[in-house]
Amino acid sequence: MDDDSLLRAPPADAARAYLAWYRPAVLSRLVHIALLSAVVMCAGMAALGLGLWSPRIVAPARPILISAGGLATVFGPVSMIVRFHRLLMREDGYLGVRADGVDIHLSGPATFVAWDDLIGVGLGATAAGGGEGPIELRLRSGEVLRLDQEWSGSTRAAVARELETTRKRAGLGLIRR
Repeated sequence: MDDDSLLRAPPADAARAYLAWYRPAVLSRLVHIALLSAVVMCAGMAALGLGLWSPRIVAPARPILISAGGLATVFGPVSMIVRFHRLLMREDGYLGVRADGVDIHLSGPATFVAWDDLIGVGLGATAAGGGEGPIELRLRSGEVLRLDQEWSGSTRAAVARELETTRKRAGLGLIRR
């Protein structure tokens, strides 16, 4: 390996390299879907077992109980897979912090906000139920972008702090582009 290989220029796409990124939190919804599907499947298995082996079930009710139990046993896991897929494809977004700005790929169209276009980043007013308010990106044009998502592995306050700190660093020229 020669010394020239260590002095290569950064890639032309270096400004698009992410300093940090955040994904919307979906764990609580995934757990809800999994528990509901497990309850349906267990109820189906119990009905199937009663229909097949219980001596107390009358003969005309057996086929109905076996059919309903079999359908519920299959429906539980299949519905879980379909609902997981639907949720994860819908929530396939992220918030990317780059050297030149913020890349917002969430439920709406993808948006890029340059650091020069931001006046400040903070938390909005909290809802009546308490908790943290949405992250607000205040733009020079007077527009305010609100991000209502919960973030995986971080709070809204921590994400807002990270965005504001990076905005200030970029404004002072402390982040190389």
